[in-house]
Amino acid sequence: MNDFRNPPGQYDPHVHKQRHEEKQKMGAGTLKELLWDSASLLIAFGIMVLIFCLFRFFL
Repeated sequence: MNDFRNPPGQYDPHVHKQRHEEKQKMGAGTLKELLWDSASLLIAFGIMVLIFCLFRFFL
């Protein structure tokens, strides 16, 4: 009988765990990861500033 829980090309927890362990073994983060993290932090900071400005403007 076919198992349709994880069709080809879909999320597989075992593969995800294996890739995560491989990244940890590689050591320090790459430039791409650093840029991705900094972009995420800037977006989060921008959202907080926007919320603060909206509260200050309307209250």
